[in-house]
Amino acid sequence: MKRIILFVYLLITIVSNLTAEEEFKIYFRNLHRLTRENQENTTPLYKLNFDTLRVKVDSIISHDKLIPIKLPDMKNSSDTAFFREFFTGWENSVLGRMTMFLVGDYKSDTTYIWADLNNNLDFTDDNAVFTITKDNPIIYIDLPNSNYPEGKFLYKFSKKRYKDTAHKNEIKEYYYNDDKKKGFRTTECEFWFATTRLNILSCDTIIDGNKIQLGLKDCNCNGLYNDLDTVSEDNFFPDRILTGNYGSEIISDKPSAGAAVLLPETFIPIQRKLYKVIEVEPTGKYIIIKKTDKKYSSLKIGDPLPDLEFSLFNGEKTSLVKQIIKGKYNLIDFWGFWCKGCMLAVPKLKELDSLYHEKLNIIGLHDNKSDKEKAVKAVTNYHINWTVGYLTPEIYKEVLLQEHFLIMY
Repeated sequence: MKRIILFVYLLITIVSNLTAEEEFKIYFRNLHRLTRENQENTTPLYKLNFDTLRVKVDSIISHDKLIPIKLPDMKNSSDTAFFREFFTGWENSVLGRMTMFLVGDYKSDTTYIWADLNNNLDFTDDNAVFTITKDNPIIYIDLPNSNYPEGKFLYKFSKKRYKDTAHKNEIKEYYYNDDKKKGFRTTECEFWFATTRLNILSCDTIIDGNKIQLGLKDCNCNGLYNDLDTVSEDNFFPDRILTGNYGSEIISDKPSAGAAVLLPETFIPIQRKLYKVIEVEPTGKYIIIKKTDKKYSSLKIGDPLPDLEFSLFNGEKTSLVKQIIKGKYNLIDFWGFWCKGCMLAVPKLKELDSLYHEKLNIIGLHDNKSDKEKAVKAVTNYHINWTVGYLTPEIYKEVLLQEHFLIMY
């Protein structure tokens, strides 16, 4: 009886203290839920017919270096290939923000995948080989953070399945590449992989009587979930805390749906109340939030556009408000020459610009971390005549994250 009384006393004390401080500690148990799929979640394969890889060392002076690949025992595979996936969590990675994978027997029912977990192009020191079979068609591969080994970035792989021949041809055309410097993709797209980044942790919980789903998103793909937005040129992808419907299989990463970019001081909305983020455990095990008296508000249609500065392609300084034309629909297009979807949209934008030039004003903001010479060349080659400048971290945070791109003045 004394033990029961003591237990109840401790439980009441804990709950009382929690209520008094109004703090909530929410645990995440690797329940992965998706926001959306990328371009059909497709990873094309490159033919593996060499033992060295050309790696760009300095983008400014275009200095390349040949790095030898130390191959593992590939089990006498007759059909070999490789592919690369985005990962930023390994310091001094040979491929920078990419991790390399080798594939053996990709045409067979039994296919092998080797992962270069320590990103040194030596596949003999990783002990990371995975097998896809008819009975085991899906595999999961964890990429560890070099400075925080408990931090894992999870990928899901399987053989690609297409809806029909038209769908297969569409995906094949999307990934078409004739640049010899980048290597040759296999044209046999029926052997490509379906790839999903499982970089969202989620949980269903109850906070102040409200049933809600909370999530963490590793936006910069480094295996950690607590990277803050420093509003610097080198930090465009801080992590996010997401809010969604209890029990839903999909949770949005959009600020317009309640997601919050991690800042030095971060607040998340729950039922029109704001909760301050006290701590995000680096590997995503839990977060601690605290209820505040602040009211929830966000940029909405009809609000004035923040007057933020940016540079035009010709080097001239300007601002968003200066480029807005009153009485017209002002369309802000965020794009990159490396983004095939962006470039496929250019003809449609040119058509709109031609048909509705008296009513429409287009402002193009290009990713400023890419090769600026190639960006200028793209404008020339595609005959883009509207205003073009470079996206800044401030505009990214204040405008792009709010997703209100079409503004009538």
